Amino acid sequence: GIMLVPVALGLAVCAGAMGASLASDLGRGRLSWRQPFGALVGVIFAIGLVPTAVNSVQGSWHQPSLTLPQLLAQLPATSTDGDYRTLFIGDSRVLPGAPLGFGWGISYSVINGPVAKVDEHWEIPETTVRENASAAMYGIVRGQTSRAGRLLAPLSVRFIVVPVIDGAQSTRDNPIAAPQGLVESLSRQLDLKRKFASPDVVVFENSSWLPVRSMLTDVGSQSSQLAGAQSMIAADISGASALPAVEYFNSTVTAQVEPGTLHLAVPFTPQWKVTVDGREFSSRPAFGLTNAYEIDTGGAATISFTASRWHSLLILVQFVTWSVTLFIALSRRRQRVSRRDKPTVFDAPAISLQGEVAQ
Repeated sequence: GIMLVPVALGLAVCAGAMGASLASDLGRGRLSWRQPFGALVGVIFAIGLVPTAVNSVQGSWHQPSLTLPQLLAQLPATSTDGDYRTLFIGDSRVLPGAPLGFGWGISYSVINGPVAKVDEHWEIPETTVRENASAAMYGIVRGQTSRAGRLLAPLSVRFIVVPVIDGAQSTRDNPIAAPQGLVESLSRQLDLKRKFASPDVVVFENSSWLPVRSMLTDVGSQSSQLAGAQSMIAADISGASALPAVEYFNSTVTAQVEPGTLHLAVPFTPQWKVTVDGREFSSRPAFGLTNAYEIDTGGAATISFTASRWHSLLILVQFVTWSVTLFIALSRRRQRVSRRDKPTVFDAPAISLQGEVAQ
């Protein structure tokens, strides 16, 4: 629906151009093929507005009365126990976010919090974090592990949702069934507890999850120094202390911390900065995937994100490009207006008398 906005703009421009051309032809007082064609287009536009008028009578525009976000309203707010992520798995047609398929007609998507935002509908790039999530999904579907919850814990996946009816693509009258055996495979996972089940959606909670920003336990700190699925499955890293939740994912956070391991459930990158009372701590890979910081002194910790110089340069290039484009477009328009308004100057005299001698 979001991508239909440029289409609607194009239709509006087309309608305006047709109306303007029809008015221009009528002003000339000449009858041509364009005038009947313009009238026909006007009739077609009027017919196209009939469904809009019919749908507007109800007031709700025939939107579904029960949608997937309404069903997920029971999930806790992120500010209660820290930020978390939700993993959706099932048929790609009913999954929010940017679904990734991995075979057997099954796809999955991961979003921040319980409801997908606009920027989470773009496909995520290939990273080690994405590979780890895919490995956990393979383990669930193919029955290769019963500890998939521990594999998803460093990614802050707290809830796993199997949507069946989303109110849009899948309805009660025409439902899209969940992939066969998927719910049963999730039920066999030792770290996943069924939190809610209905014909519309099934929700599991991961008991091993870590908040996006947290202070790890001693067991979690030791496990974070290793890499690979076996090390994550072997240890229960739950029980981490959550840091304050934020509205935007890359917002700056300040909180009091004790000495220990501070963990950020983000793909490993040095762009995240952690300082305690003004002292900066270097990052290390955690679980071979995410960021960890060894804090040796307590105090006020500040977590912030700094964009790379390359990213800032690209934004500057885009700004300059748009500025030059607007300047050229507006300057050409002023030139056309000035040329049209400029009075005509005749070099020859208006009256020439026969025999007149030029001075």
